[in-house]
Amino acid sequence: NNADCNWIIAPTGAAAVHLTFTFLDIEWQYDLVSIYSCTTAACTSKTRLAALTGSTRTPASEPLLSQTSNTGYMLIHFESDTSIPRNGFAASWSLAVPPTPAPTPAPTPSSTGLTCNNCNSATCTTFTAATGSFTDGSTTTASYSNNADCNWIIAPTSASAVYLTFSRFYTEAIYDFVRIYSCPSGSPSPACLAASESLAPKRGAS
Repeated sequence: NNADCNWIIAPTGAAAVHLTFTFLDIEWQYDLVSIYSCTTAACTSKTRLAALTGSTRTPASEPLLSQTSNTGYMLIHFESDTSIPRNGFAASWSLAVPPTPAPTPAPTPSSTGLTCNNCNSATCTTFTAATGSFTDGSTTTASYSNNADCNWIIAPTSASAVYLTFSRFYTEAIYDFVRIYSCPSGSPSPACLAASESLAPKRGAS
């Protein structure tokens, strides 16, 4: 009887605090569990989320059995009157920690090679950066040019291997080709143009 209890939940670094009641049985209307969302760990400024009374077995009380404070701070206050104590309540909490911010990606070099006619060893684009991207000038709504003949050489300084990934691919089956070659070590241009084809060409839509 005459209980007047406070619990503050303020986990370090929490983005939200979740409270779940596993049991509730207090005197209907005269005993009360109040749940607050606080702006700081001291909970001097707070907003009430719910006030629970009665029992989980008392439909008239319709207790809210789960509450969340999206500030990361929560206060639970229990008060009872002078008579008729019941079995009380039990609750547990969990928290959500804000995700670690993703690292800022390195800037991607501008796409090049948008003019693709009559490319030869003197005019082919050579990439020496560790990462990058390029296109044939097409977009999701515009096609590449007819009679295109384009070469791009990827020769990053001191690289032991080069990985190429296609983010979009759609060419005329049988008649248009993209060929990928592995070039002799230390000969990015023009010897790369005479290298052996190491990967099968991709034909058609993918």
